[in-house]
Amino acid sequence: MWKWKTKFRNFERTRLTVLVAVMTLSALAGCGKEQFVKQQYSSTASAIGFRQIPAKVDIVIVVDNTGSMTNAFSAVQAQLSSFVNSLASKYWDYHVARVLISNPTPINRVLVDSRFNQLELPDGSANPSTDIVPAQYAVTNPNSFTLLSAAEVGAALVTDPTYTSLVNTIRTARDNDVTNFFRNDALLAIIVITNGVAKEVLVDSTNPQSDVSSVRLSTWANNITRLKTDVGASDDLIRFYPIASPTYRSTGCYGGSANWGGSLFQMSNYFQGVSGDVCNTSSMNTVLANIESDLDVVRESYILSYIVLADPFVEGDVQAVIKNGVGIPKSNGVSDGWRYVGPVSNQCTVTSIQTSTGEQPFCANVRSGYAIELIGSARARGSDSLEIVWEAPGQTN
Repeated sequence: MWKWKTKFRNFERTRLTVLVAVMTLSALAGCGKEQFVKQQYSSTASAIGFRQIPAKVDIVIVVDNTGSMTNAFSAVQAQLSSFVNSLASKYWDYHVARVLISNPTPINRVLVDSRFNQLELPDGSANPSTDIVPAQYAVTNPNSFTLLSAAEVGAALVTDPTYTSLVNTIRTARDNDVTNFFRNDALLAIIVITNGVAKEVLVDSTNPQSDVSSVRLSTWANNITRLKTDVGASDDLIRFYPIASPTYRSTGCYGGSANWGGSLFQMSNYFQGVSGDVCNTSSMNTVLANIESDLDVVRESYILSYIVLADPFVEGDVQAVIKNGVGIPKSNGVSDGWRYVGPVSNQCTVTSIQTSTGEQPFCANVRSGYAIELIGSARARGSDSLEIVWEAPGQTN
């Protein structure tokens, strides 16, 4: 976390004069005895530090595996692979699952970040998230997480049940989930990647170029909203990202055609999501950037209550304890300030973490040596800096 740096510190001019005089007289006397004088030292520590709480996001990638995706398969697969691999560089507590449009199956594999899919965070403090994906369902290597395989592409459908597949699969994961994929307090990011059209919301579901029914679209928007609101969570935690074709294309989309994905783009207006062109290989990067803009990594301050130095010193040696350039008063053991403790063994110098709901007990930066306790407002947090100035015997001939 941090280290104390100890250095010799000069006295004021009058003190230097006395020291020089003592040393000079000693030398003139020719006495062979060693002389001991007080020397002044200081130890400093810069930032105490923060605990980073990763942003929580549940990402559902709804993949078109109908026959129309045959020509686009390789390009789409590459985009998906690049997307999930890029998550490793984010400080996110992510759960990623896929939903197939045709013949969807229950979520049984979840891509996670191994740093956060455990009861303790990397610093040893308790993970605020208790929704840990069990080992038998968790995948930690993005390269082992297949979102779409060639064998899954090619199912011929008439209804193209995009909304039915995504809502039913997510609802099942929420209500009967052994994987812990769905978390009430996480951002739910739904990414639909298709070169088709969600026919359930068209006026004529048998015609891919039919107009969108506003009533049907609103009904499905409400069904998506209830994925959160039915469990008491806010629908502000939902984003909808369509990666589809903005126009009908007879050719030119990876060597094949693409239907107009108008209803999907209209659905994104309900849930503040950005859209992308399935025929553009950079679309998933746009989605990733938008998800990132909606996520906040929470910083919580470590609280340091003890200064422990390896060098021995007694209470009378302490000249000053300074926080952020201002002297801290000496405490009587109750009032805010510092008090001398003396020798300690395996003392937690960091004793708690400041969270949004109060202080959480925590032990870190264990040290043995000679200690000063900081009490009340004298304790150091986050970006605070500390300095202790003390005197100790120095040896001279």
